[in-house]
Amino acid sequence: MKKSISILSALIFLVSTCITYFSLYETNSQLPVAIIIIFAWVLPLIGLIIGAAGEKTLFKYIGFYGNLLLLLVTVLYPVVISLIWNQP
Repeated sequence: MKKSISILSALIFLVSTCITYFSLYETNSQLPVAIIIIFAWVLPLIGLIIGAAGEKTLFKYIGFYGNLLLLLVTVLYPVVISLIWNQP
């Protein structure tokens, strides 16, 4: 059961990474912003929690660290950038 949880975490990482990449870097994206937020923030958060509960396999590490990296790039990095380059 725990191995399937680890595989699910890795699949969540792959799906959310692909959709986030194509929606953020494609200039003519047809996806609504709410869908992009779900795939860029909510799904990696769920995958991070699921990855922490999975069995210690390669899929757990891919899912856990991949979802963590995706959250850092899509949430923390823009917040830090806006704080640094925001001029009053």
